[in-house]
Amino acid sequence: MPVLRAWLPFGIVALLIPLIAGLTFSAYILTEGRTSQNFHHIFYLFDLGREYNIPTWYSSMLWALLGVLALVIGSQARRFRISWALLGVVGLAASIDEYQELHERLDAFGIPLLPSLPFAVPFPWLVIGVPLAVVVGLLLLPLVLSLPRRTMLGSWLPARSSSAARWGSRPPADSC
Repeated sequence: MPVLRAWLPFGIVALLIPLIAGLTFSAYILTEGRTSQNFHHIFYLFDLGREYNIPTWYSSMLWALLGVLALVIGSQARRFRISWALLGVVGLAASIDEYQELHERLDAFGIPLLPSLPFAVPFPWLVIGVPLAVVVGLLLLPLVLSLPRRTMLGSWLPARSSSAARWGSRPPADSC
């Protein structure tokens, strides 16, 4: 129960962000003139489909928290110290990437490779990003498999739903 209480504020914020986005978007649609513009400005701060706003900041802070906690755990662990350190570095790098969109700078490397692919990709940075993620995932696999089953499954399912939500909320590559 103490663990649940420790994570409760994060859960509340995670629920409040889409709630505020939905309410302000509804108010924006249902009002006119200056009031509508004011609601739109608030909605923009909480829009889950945009960058550089409160949800992005929140997500970035969660990645940073993961990174710091993994580094702390790794410094105390008897086994998998290097894996914990790698997870910590990945969490901190993802925190910076989440807010600064560093992954999109991989477009410069992905665009020249697009014609040689036998399939279409929605974003050129995925050509480099997916293989990199697979390598990091494989390097972390021993650590993940050593975790208790509920923890292991609990870390896999949110990551899958987060990826699906992200891909579903982005515009097609040719509209960028």
